[in-house]
Amino acid sequence: MKVFSTLLAVAGLVATIAPDVAAQKSQDVINSIGVVSQTVKNLEKQVKRVSQSNIEHEGSSVAQGISTLSDDIASEIQNVFESSDEGAVYGPSTSKDVIGVLGGLVPTVEGLFQALIDFHSLAEQYLLTDDIAKALRGLGINLSDYVAFISATSPSQSEQSGAISQSVAEEAQAVITTYEI
Repeated sequence: MKVFSTLLAVAGLVATIAPDVAAQKSQDVINSIGVVSQTVKNLEKQVKRVSQSNIEHEGSSVAQGISTLSDDIASEIQNVFESSDEGAVYGPSTSKDVIGVLGGLVPTVEGLFQALIDFHSLAEQYLLTDDIAKALRGLGINLSDYVAFISATSPSQSEQSGAISQSVAEEAQAVITTYEI
């Protein structure tokens, strides 16, 4: 009888810990989205600062910034998703929160991509488009992977996460195409 009561106590402890672990993992994902979002905003500002008067000194920083953002996203994937033993799947309420925060990343990414499209003619004049296109291809892949990892945590929000994924992929492809022409 004592073994049975001990098993019940352990099962109760595991049931108590499991929601805390899921809550921490979801907070890690939300924090990660915040880090990526801020890095995207910083890069957008950097792109907008490059002008005709400083492009000779600052022009290469655009491709470098895109590559750094891509590397940062790859690190977030590694740290938040690939480092854990199991992929976390959240319940509907937590999923809604996570995908809601992910949805907020879309306009931020769109802002960066628009800044890059606006920068294209200047980049073309200074022969920067090849380096930027190469960096953008890497960013497009890592950004799509990042969204896919987050979407996998929230299957109850698959319609919303699918729309986010499609939007990010289309935006990335549009800016890549602009720089490859």
